[in-house]
Amino acid sequence: MDQINDSGNGIDIQMNESVRVEWMILADYAEISNGKLYLMGGAWEFIRAESFPFRKAVFLAAALRIPWNATNEKHGFSFEVQDEDGGQMARVEGEFETGRPPGIPYGQSQHFPMVLNMGLEFPKAGTFSIIARVDGTIDRKTTFSVMAGR
Repeated sequence: MDQINDSGNGIDIQMNESVRVEWMILADYAEISNGKLYLMGGAWEFIRAESFPFRKAVFLAAALRIPWNATNEKHGFSFEVQDEDGGQMARVEGEFETGRPPGIPYGQSQHFPMVLNMGLEFPKAGTFSIIARVDGTIDRKTTFSVMAGR
């Protein structure tokens, strides 16, 4: 692993570190304002539906960790919702670039929060997956269930 040590501050920088998805949270509502995440009805793993098909606004809050060496360049991301059979229900993708703000300590990684609003329709009960990719590589996966009932 390529490594640079700035002996002036004792920080080792891994030069081949890559951007990664630090966390993902499902919520009933989420937004980001001034770099802060506001969340309502969050961190659920299952929801109930009285009947099918069932429509629901699903908010996905996520944070990407941008290492020092990966700032000031474009990166791609995608989040895909799949059913139990691997069929694609929704996909959101894009690019971002995070710069180094003035005064940031040498070597410090940065956090890039985002919120995605995905209106989903569930044809039946089941377990669904959200697959996160950064720069084309699967980085994180989470699952949630939709169950029949109240």
